[in-house]
Amino acid sequence: MSLTAAGATRQRAASESAPPSEKALSTSDEKSFDRQGDIETATVDADSEEAVLSNERDIASHVISVDDDPTLSPWTFRSFFLGLGLSAFGGVLAEIYYFKPQTVGVSLMFLAVISYVLGVFMETVIPRRGLFRYLNPGPFNKKENAFVVIMASASANSALGTEVLAVQR
Repeated sequence: MSLTAAGATRQRAASESAPPSEKALSTSDEKSFDRQGDIETATVDADSEEAVLSNERDIASHVISVDDDPTLSPWTFRSFFLGLGLSAFGGVLAEIYYFKPQTVGVSLMFLAVISYVLGVFMETVIPRRGLFRYLNPGPFNKKENAFVVIMASASANSALGTEVLAVQR
């Protein structure tokens, strides 16, 4: 993992400002640790492959891809078709089981997995040439999957209006 010039400057400043006991333990090729309260942070030199994640922002940006391809569009036939279909599925299940003694909800993870599987299936089944080429613009992408999951999870939560109508009855 490479550091920017600001990170390298911070690394030198942290190793120079360390107390003599800590400075004697670390060399210029190894990680230097700086103890601040209960949080232990570490700086990494440019040659190292390891990274110590020190806060929530580092963890989120390390786990989740922050790259964006502006050429990919979430507004495709596949995403609307799957979004509406899974929205109807989740909404109907939520309303049916809303009045049962044991409520059953549709999991967000289930919706994400099934939307991805169905999206890849539609990518392979819908023709890419001929009359229907506009229905299949390319590979099923993460923007389409996120769009479908947002639509389906919004409808899978039971509407509050249902509870109001049930109380009036």
